[in-house]
Amino acid sequence: MNDKLWPIILGAGLALLGTILVQSIVVPWTQARTRRRERWEKDLSELSNLLEDQFPRSLARWRSEVIGVRVIRLALDDPAVGRDRVKELLQTTEDDEREARDAVDQDCDRMLLLIARLERLRPSAPIWSRLHMKARMFNVSVWTCSLGGTGEKPFTDEQWDVAWEAQAQMRKEVLAMLEPMAASYRPPSRELLRRSRGRLNVRRPGRRRVGPGIEGPPESTPSKPPA
Repeated sequence: MNDKLWPIILGAGLALLGTILVQSIVVPWTQARTRRRERWEKDLSELSNLLEDQFPRSLARWRSEVIGVRVIRLALDDPAVGRDRVKELLQTTEDDEREARDAVDQDCDRMLLLIARLERLRPSAPIWSRLHMKARMFNVSVWTCSLGGTGEKPFTDEQWDVAWEAQAQMRKEVLAMLEPMAASYRPPSRELLRRSRGRLNVRRPGRRRVGPGIEGPPESTPSKPPA
């Protein structure tokens, strides 16, 4: 009788041990992995939407307010316009411009925060240093637009337009780096990163400088005379 009970007891013990291992190791590991994947997808989606949708709206609003400030400042030098009225209008417009700029600053801070949160999920991936660099270069391009728009020494209209084009290009380059990451749970491998970098570094026409640190539109290439 005892000889017949031992296999049953042993089997039940092994089944219990297996259940305990599954409940204590496999299930928590699976749940943690699922939560990491959900956080990854949520933060990556929010970052993509921020760069693709939110930034263009907040930047367009800010640019409109900056244009208003620049135009009204020019009106201060017009003797035909009531100076007191212009000063009052300028104050209101500058307040609106600061509010719009604050919204852009919040978007910039949010972008850096989301990148840092994604990095914590896969800290060993090779993409982060380059992505951080691109994001900060984009922030610098936004700061350049602010300095050239309403700073003490504002850019000419041509220089300011070029600064805005540079800002838009930097935003697109940051967004392009997210594309390989959106296709999977993890950041791209070094090989995919090199391919992505190659697409971003395609040949571009030479650009002419129109001011300190500001590049102008590509120079036209003279056509060859007919043979």
